[in-house]
Amino acid sequence: MARLHLPSQTYPESSVRPSIPSCPIEEADPRLQRAQVMLALFQQLDEQEWTLPGTQRLAAALPEIDPLRAMLDSLAHDPDQASLHIALAAASAWVWQPAGLHLEGLSHLERAGSRIDPALTPVPLQARWSTVRVLAAMPLPGASERGHAERAVALYRVQGDRRGLYHALGAFVRLAAVARDFEPAQAALRELESLHDPGWPPCSRTVLLTARGYLAYFAGRVEEALTAYEALLKLVTKSDDAWAQRSALIFLEQAMQALGRFEEAVRLGRELIAQQRALPFRSSLTMPWANLCQALTELGELDEALQAGREALEEGLHDGQLWLTLDVFAYLAGRRGRLGDAALAFGCADAEFAQRGAVRQPNEQRAHDVTLAALREAMPSYFVSALLTEGAALSVEDAARLALDS
Repeated sequence: MARLHLPSQTYPESSVRPSIPSCPIEEADPRLQRAQVMLALFQQLDEQEWTLPGTQRLAAALPEIDPLRAMLDSLAHDPDQASLHIALAAASAWVWQPAGLHLEGLSHLERAGSRIDPALTPVPLQARWSTVRVLAAMPLPGASERGHAERAVALYRVQGDRRGLYHALGAFVRLAAVARDFEPAQAALRELESLHDPGWPPCSRTVLLTARGYLAYFAGRVEEALTAYEALLKLVTKSDDAWAQRSALIFLEQAMQALGRFEEAVRLGRELIAQQRALPFRSSLTMPWANLCQALTELGELDEALQAGREALEEGLHDGQLWLTLDVFAYLAGRRGRLGDAALAFGCADAEFAQRGAVRQPNEQRAHDVTLAALREAMPSYFVSALLTEGAALSVEDAARLALDS
């Protein structure tokens, strides 16, 4: 595995994020005036992440989704407005996932990022785009995000932007932890802890607690991760931020599963789904349903697990996360005695992970290893290999439906 490189450490003096420079426009061009007004709105909401609950920021942003989409498409075709296009895509990147439009958000980010010219695009804009691109790839960033993470850290160092560097290092820790590259992740976490300013709003600690939990969880120190995630949930609950609670509950539920505390994982999973369904906006429930499916499978509640899996399937068809559920569906298929379908789903999952340069999370890896061992005990090795190869040629949807008998 290629090692992540953490750029050399320096400490910026500034604790305030410098503003991304506005793009000069012609006063007589109403379209570009609207773009600047829209950019100002999303930059303001982005900068209020520590002072205004995510649900309130979303309430202000979601009515602008259609105009935002139209403006991003318009700017993408304007050869003279690359910086404005990149700035708007970066400033609004946070809104797409809670709107249930994760794939579309990634598409807008990639389209804008393709226009970055290191010699011409303002450095603050390059750094911000690189950071949000890594965060947009969570929970399982692939190999392509490695360069974005390193570049964001390096650029924020050059700028002397303490808050920007804090965010970039938080993203770097999570990326390195998922890649099991623990030495640079630990070094980045130490620096992240030193960068945090006690004078910042309390919710600024979400970046630090999330990074701390990620590193401990992927390094196998699950009790330590649980402590970080419990502190994170307490913090975001106190701030009445239902969107941030979603992430904290997912992290906590996954730690419970890793510790074998499956009843508590089921309780948390159900609490999360009920909470998210009550929100006034539509966020994806693919992974909450898939995680609940796995916890129920561990408890032997296979009928309920199958229903949860089918819910995850329907959600995942729309948000691009269905491939992340294949290991869970294969695990359930194996527990239901459908070993051939489990092998096909694993073959498809293996191909997806290889293509994306991604690494399985611990709970999914455990499910994969247990079921694969059962397959090899029940079938000749050549037959297992043939099924895995056949599964690799299936579409993600076909593999998921086979595993769930849907």
